[in-house]
Amino acid sequence: MAKTPFLLVAGVALVAAACSPSAVVPPATTTTTILAPLPTLPPATTSTLPATTTSTLPPIEVFDTVNGLEPLTDESLGVIAIKIDNHPRARPHTGLQYADIVYELPVEAGLTRFIAFYDRFEVQKVGPVRSLRVTDPAIVNPIDVPLQVSGGSTWILRKVKASGTKLLEDTKNGTYRDNSRRAPHNLYADTEVLRAYVEGRWGNVFPGNMFTFGESEELQESASRLTIPFSNQPPSIWEWDDVLGKYLHSYAEEPHLSYDTDGAEEQVTIDTLIVIMADQYTARPSQPSYGTAVPAMDLVGTGEALVLYDGGIGPAVWTREAVADSITLTNLDGSAVTIEPGYIWVSIVPTTQTVTWE
Repeated sequence: MAKTPFLLVAGVALVAAACSPSAVVPPATTTTTILAPLPTLPPATTSTLPATTTSTLPPIEVFDTVNGLEPLTDESLGVIAIKIDNHPRARPHTGLQYADIVYELPVEAGLTRFIAFYDRFEVQKVGPVRSLRVTDPAIVNPIDVPLQVSGGSTWILRKVKASGTKLLEDTKNGTYRDNSRRAPHNLYADTEVLRAYVEGRWGNVFPGNMFTFGESEELQESASRLTIPFSNQPPSIWEWDDVLGKYLHSYAEEPHLSYDTDGAEEQVTIDTLIVIMADQYTARPSQPSYGTAVPAMDLVGTGEALVLYDGGIGPAVWTREAVADSITLTNLDGSAVTIEPGYIWVSIVPTTQTVTWE
């Protein structure tokens, strides 16, 4: 099947119409389908049938965790975020499949890194953990979640701390080196130790839902395979598996693997994928001696988005008025995007790239 370029023409028209009083939206085109006449049927006979019963599916339950799964109880753990390396030498990852929500965003050399949110599980080994970047507060600050990193440039650390981020640096509070791998791709985190430290310093955080959850709408276009080129590096690929009812992740044709708690390799899978197209820029220190410039993503304003679930795909619009606000997702008609609770992956993609699907 031919690949479809990611050009949300309707979304662009919607934004343009809202911003310009002179914009004219062309009338919708109506297509009429003429059906063949039905054949003449014999007269109906009357019969008495047993009463029928109507079965309805139970309503979708939405709980107050970040991805809507499981209610809070006295045993709930509190949410932490961990910055995870995605250099090819950092793979397979460890414990990534236990994250409730994962954000993937670009860093240097065309590579990406993850910010993984852990809400419902204790995982003794997560990583490898890597350093802080300028965009990270835009992901964690709106829900006030502590972020574990492996340090960062002096100017970035100052900037992020000034933003009010609850920052967990590599202070040996829940992180350790695995000598079976070479540095810097061998720092790992223990969520149980991290949470104990967080509880003593700030108190555990229970931010509630990160998205609008409920009964999802049926998506009219199918997408069994979606390709995201963050750069000239091997693209991120998501493939829908009808049997599992999930999306499988790969980089090019290499399955994205993560070790589970027993040391077995599993391919990373999710229920819902959200793609946010945003402008990429270069963030620089105020003086060259403070450190080097790094790529960053502008996550304030509005832009195009995609939402994928149940093997379907739909266009959307993301909006955010300030860094302190959460990103909101709306359909092209302005209604809120509603997704079912589940494991969620959010890809922050430069607008210079073209996302395709088939």
